[in-house]
Amino acid sequence: MSFKKVSERARVFLQENTHRESWIWRQKSRALVFAAGVVGKIYLNVLYRKQVHGQDNLIDAIDQAKREKRGLITVMNHMSVVDDPMTWGILPLRHLKNPSTVRWGLAARDVCFSTEKSASFFSMGQVLPIDRFGAGPFQGAMDAAVHMLSPAVPYETMDVSGQNETIIPALDKCDGVADPQWIHVFPEGYVNQMLPPHENSMRYFHWGVGRLIAEPSRPPIVVPMFAHGYEKAMSELRSGTSKYLPQNLGSKIEISIGKPICQDKINSYRQEWVKLVHNDPNEDTKTFDEISERLRSGSEACQLRARIAAELREALAELRTNLGFRPEDPRLKDPVFWHEAKPDCGIGLIGKKW
Repeated sequence: MSFKKVSERARVFLQENTHRESWIWRQKSRALVFAAGVVGKIYLNVLYRKQVHGQDNLIDAIDQAKREKRGLITVMNHMSVVDDPMTWGILPLRHLKNPSTVRWGLAARDVCFSTEKSASFFSMGQVLPIDRFGAGPFQGAMDAAVHMLSPAVPYETMDVSGQNETIIPALDKCDGVADPQWIHVFPEGYVNQMLPPHENSMRYFHWGVGRLIAEPSRPPIVVPMFAHGYEKAMSELRSGTSKYLPQNLGSKIEISIGKPICQDKINSYRQEWVKLVHNDPNEDTKTFDEISERLRSGSEACQLRARIAAELREALAELRTNLGFRPEDPRLKDPVFWHEAKPDCGIGLIGKKW
């Protein structure tokens, strides 16, 4: 962690939204995570036709992250409400049996945590509640994600490939976790289904994901993923009782997993962040006590996070292109377009209106 109070807020958030200190809770969570993975395997292998490209990229990244005591981030497009957890049916059983080798996700509080029972279910399924509609990237779930990606103690600054890493300074003054976790994110922020000819295109990526790259005490491993076919299994047009049932049984669900984002790119962004921290005049920043307003909303900091988000989106767009889809409309990656688009913009959304 780079800032003490970010870590403090993260611990409070995790205590309020999970009960990981309870042995009973951990055993229930372990059972639920394993069961969800098994259901995912049935879903992908029995109800649908699964096709996975680059599965070893994910398995190797999980194992590398554990071996090197680093956080892991997977970044994926959001095609339906069953993208997660069904995708994790691709994991070997040895991973599903160990909660530390299964992702922690972020899900909308108003959807998945609206009742006490649903909140308990999703928290045991290793999901953190995130507030949408203006809560921004400096909320509890994001602080917790940064915290969970940060090892508590310094490690050697060389990874197995011999590339220098960017270690956030003053690590001895900040807190982290003994076992950095895997965080899975949908930076689009919403399920996104579009009408032809724009099917399987993506929204812009929210720049809060940039925090997860820049702020952890040690560089995370970042793996891009792109999937399609889930939109047929759970269309946004479904209604009534059918909205809870899988559709188009036997159709193909295709998942492409890329190689980890180049470590040099990750380090370059992190070096920019370190420079911004060093140049910030705020006293709390100099003592690594609190992230200043300038580092939260200043133009340079915001632009850095936006560029990180754009970099991740390009990585997913490349996976999409490699699957044979036509190039995306260039307007779709622009946040301004999404905020100002009109119904006659030529792009139709399934189940939503402009």
